[in-house]
Amino acid sequence: KYKRQYSQVFDCLDGLKKGAIARGYVQTILGRRRYFHFEGDSLRRLKDRNPEDIDLEDLNRLNYNDAQSLRAAANAPIQGSSADIIKKAMVKLHDVLSNYRGRMLLQVHDELVFEVPPDEWEELQPLIVSGMENAVELKVPLVVDVSVGENWMEAK
Repeated sequence: KYKRQYSQVFDCLDGLKKGAIARGYVQTILGRRRYFHFEGDSLRRLKDRNPEDIDLEDLNRLNYNDAQSLRAAANAPIQGSSADIIKKAMVKLHDVLSNYRGRMLLQVHDELVFEVPPDEWEELQPLIVSGMENAVELKVPLVVDVSVGENWMEAK
C-alpha cells in the first residue's frame, strides 16, 4: 500500500539503481559521481545496457554486497545533492560574513549554526536565509527555517 501511494518516489529510486547498474555510477545534481563495481554476474552482465531495459524484478538472489551497493546507489544522489547544496550555501555565506563580526560555526547535515552578535542579527538573518535558499537553482523552492537562542539547544 505504501509503495502504491508513493509510486513516483519508488520509480525514481528504481531508476537510480538501474542507472548505477548500466553506467557503473550515479551522480548528484552538481555532477559529483559515485562509482559502483558490482560483484555478481547478474549485475555485471547488465553494464552498458539501456537503464530502461533493466528489470529489477529479474535480479533475484543478489549477494549481500551487491544488494547494499544498490541501496547506496539509490541514496547517494539524494544525500550527495544535499551535501552539494549546503556546501554551496556555506561558500556564499562565507563571503557575506566577511563584512560582519558574525561567523559560521558548524554544519550538521543540512543545518548551519552561526554565532551572531545581537546588533547584527536583524541585518544578517535575511542574508543568511537568502544565501541558503538560493545556493542552487532548483525547480522547487528551498525553504529555510531559522531559530535563535543563546545556545544551540535553545535554538532548536
